[in-house]
Amino acid sequence: MYFIDNDPALRHVDPTNRAEVTRFQHEDEAQLACGLLRSNGIPCELSSTVLPGLPADIILWTHNQDAEKAWALLVDAEREARTMDDDAA
Repeated sequence: MYFIDNDPALRHVDPTNRAEVTRFQHEDEAQLACGLLRSNGIPCELSSTVLPGLPADIILWTHNQDAEKAWALLVDAEREARTMDDDAA
């Protein structure tokens, strides 16, 4: 069985050609978002902003040319999750 997360091409984003797509406060949400992008063929990486005295954000990075598509996928996923939550209520 092949797992998308094992593909090195989807796990690395060139630091000289990357764009910040969004930030998360929780590791599990960041991992889920990155998994969604990778499953759609968009490479992504996560990094943390560790600054003393401030909450740490987890940054989701993609290649510059993938940033708009990545952002749109994440917005659609969030919208779908909200719709499901509203339907369940």
